[in-house]
Amino acid sequence: PAAGAGAGAGAGEDSKDDEIVGRPGVAASTTAAAVLKSHAGTRALLPRVEICFHAEDPSDFAARVGEAHRLRRQAEALMHYQLVVDCMPTEGVPGLNSEQVSRVLSSVHASRAVRESGLDATDLLREASLDNQRTMNKLLLDSHIRDARGRGLLSLIKIPADHPAISGSGMRPAAPASGVVPVPAHDITETFAHFSFHSHLTRVEVIDFLALTQSECVERVLRPAEAGSAFLLTAPQTRSLRLAEFEHAHGNATAAFATVLRDVWAPAVRGHARHCLGGVGRGAYNLREGNQEMYRSSKLRLLLNRINFVMADSLRTAVQTVVSDWVRFVSRAAAGVVTVRSTADVQVDYSDCLGTDPTREALPPLFVIDVAVEEVEATEEEKAALAAAAAAAAASAAG
Repeated sequence: PAAGAGAGAGAGEDSKDDEIVGRPGVAASTTAAAVLKSHAGTRALLPRVEICFHAEDPSDFAARVGEAHRLRRQAEALMHYQLVVDCMPTEGVPGLNSEQVSRVLSSVHASRAVRESGLDATDLLREASLDNQRTMNKLLLDSHIRDARGRGLLSLIKIPADHPAISGSGMRPAAPASGVVPVPAHDITETFAHFSFHSHLTRVEVIDFLALTQSECVERVLRPAEAGSAFLLTAPQTRSLRLAEFEHAHGNATAAFATVLRDVWAPAVRGHARHCLGGVGRGAYNLREGNQEMYRSSKLRLLLNRINFVMADSLRTAVQTVVSDWVRFVSRAAAGVVTVRSTADVQVDYSDCLGTDPTREALPPLFVIDVAVEEVEATEEEKAALAAAAAAAAASAAG
């Protein structure tokens, strides 16, 4: 086999570093690759399977070449075997009997399309009879090859390794040991028992408990958070509020929601546990288990831990939803540009955000702020500073 010295060898690039040592007399074909023999300055066409690059593992190259030659010998043996079978005479070999002909004709005429078209089944019967005679010749040839034991001309004919006569399954090849994806052997009874022991979904009572708990999480926590009514942080305001009023309203809403979680949500989940698992009795889900060690190793403890995780995840999702809505609410309220000209003249410009939120200009400001004006007498230093600032402004304007 040939050996190459880089990726450029397979592409046929003119590089002095490329070196191909090829086997003489290799015929060019459509699968050959043009490579350069730099020491001779000429090109040679070699089969791609016989090109080994320096970056390639030599063991992989040797395995590839060996496999290619093995497949070639196997294909040649199969072609030789099939050619011998095709050249065997069919005279004197029994064809299809009357019962077999009747079965073939009944199968052909069972099709409505064939009956309506009126096609002649003579050619099909002739082909089926010839195939049967060829099969009989193949069986006879296989028997003589095995009896010859490598003597005479029959020793030149070899039955292919994957031939049905060798596989022992009649005219069909042997079934594979596995399907499309090889699966290691395993004890399905033991696997099922292991899964059933660690799964909570083997008892109807547990499934009902999990379903009711998920329903409580949705109804009490997730749905109010998505509707914006959990903390009332994002409720549309019809009037501006003072800061104290705003804090009082939202404090009451947060306290009310916490009361619902503590006095309604958690007791409802505990009630579902007693209702669904109260009648289980002794076993893995015994609510009346008094032994601490037995409880720690029971499936009831794992189930209650799962319920705690579900409730914690629901509360976390609700808080994230409410906080995200709160950020959008405050950003929407503070989207305008405020210009204060005096205590009685304040202008808010929403021109930059009206394109994405056309209803923002109709909403009132978020907070009301009281501004008190008190007249005081300026000190001499403050008067001097104001005069200097006015003079500097006038000078800059004149300049």
